[in-house]
Amino acid sequence: MNIAYYEKALYDDHTIPPGLILPTLVKSPLDSRLDCKLGNYENCAIWTAACVLSESLKYANTGDVTAKRRAAQGVTALQKLHDVTGQPGLIARGYRKTRIPIECNKITTKGLLWDEDLYWKKKGDSTRQNDEWHQNPDGWRWLGDASKSQVFGVTLGYFAYNHYCNPDIEEKQRMGRYLCNIVDGIMDDPEMVLRDVDGKPTGYGKYSPKVAFGCGGTGPSLLLGMLKLASSLTGDQKYENKYYELIFEKDWLPYLSRGGLALPNKLKFVAAALAPVYFTAKHILKRLSTSFGSDDNLVMLNSFMLHQLESDKTIRKSLEKESRERYRTMSVIHPENNTNSLLNFLNHAITGENDVQLGVEALSRMPQNIQVPVVALKRKSGFGNKIASILGSRLKPEDWPVDEYAWRLNFWRRDKWVPQREGVMQFAPVDRLLAHNLGVHVGAIKSNNL
Repeated sequence: MNIAYYEKALYDDHTIPPGLILPTLVKSPLDSRLDCKLGNYENCAIWTAACVLSESLKYANTGDVTAKRRAAQGVTALQKLHDVTGQPGLIARGYRKTRIPIECNKITTKGLLWDEDLYWKKKGDSTRQNDEWHQNPDGWRWLGDASKSQVFGVTLGYFAYNHYCNPDIEEKQRMGRYLCNIVDGIMDDPEMVLRDVDGKPTGYGKYSPKVAFGCGGTGPSLLLGMLKLASSLTGDQKYENKYYELIFEKDWLPYLSRGGLALPNKLKFVAAALAPVYFTAKHILKRLSTSFGSDDNLVMLNSFMLHQLESDKTIRKSLEKESRERYRTMSVIHPENNTNSLLNFLNHAITGENDVQLGVEALSRMPQNIQVPVVALKRKSGFGNKIASILGSRLKPEDWPVDEYAWRLNFWRRDKWVPQREGVMQFAPVDRLLAHNLGVHVGAIKSNNL
């Protein structure tokens, strides 16, 4: 795996000043008149954070000052996600500096640039039907309706820079102020939700525990991570107190382990008996999912962060259990020749377990290509495709499709790329770089190139 090649593609093509990462970049001759980069902006926050973590680990591994500078630029970009909205505690999913030219009617749709309409709206998602792009007075266009994963991106980026890059007091205080604005907004909300610029809950911004089938979801564990980091950055005891109150007095400890299977005692025996059937059925159905590993990525990265910050043995054991069981489940899905390298290295960092050479080997076999020859969307097609996804074999790393983030790929799905427009679509190789630098950090990778 050519690290220099990926770094050049990332910083030449996918970076928006001061350091925001655009996960999906469109290169189309039809749009040469525009003054901004086109692509999919919905996941800029989490992908930028993954880049900050990658560069922070590289700095910790090597002392490379360029890595620290890039990490710092990423943190500044994460803070700009707050600033462009004009509201403390509200973040954008992504931003770009442009105004839509009036004369470009052929490349816009109802006041939106064509990529803003194409990539945001999804027929099967009721939360993705409205225009969420906004223009602020300073000329920045920003995408709203932030989700828990994007807010976690901000949290992860601040953690990474603080933990590995030795920030000065001013940098640390600034990160603390930005994070606390988000945390205070969620904790003060009676429904414990993220609210958008219109005051309404965002589509995927609920942090209160779920109660269906006793599953807690990812919200409570991600909120606990924010509280712990807010305490670490600011030294404000109220965040530490709230963190331990939720865990030990409100019984949120189970939410740090397997999504919080917290059932009343009289139902726990039944739940234990049904759990194998439940999880088997769940993972068979997940073979049809388009966001297969999203929760696994979020939960494992959150556990990794909390494990670094936490000294309480009981909490650390819950985090280790979470990591161990989630990795075990994913290992059933990803056998030895199809390992999720990022989760492999994360589990080893948290528990000290598993064979990291499986992760190294899988990472070395990933295709170098990060482009598709046409601007396209990856879509399912037909009943036969669904049957093939359920019954078919898992794809090997060398056969993995090009995607914006390999560690959330569904390796069962039989997809096809559907052309939408002339040009190419290129994906930011943050996934490769993060897994590589984490592999170096845990001692699995010895060379800068696999």
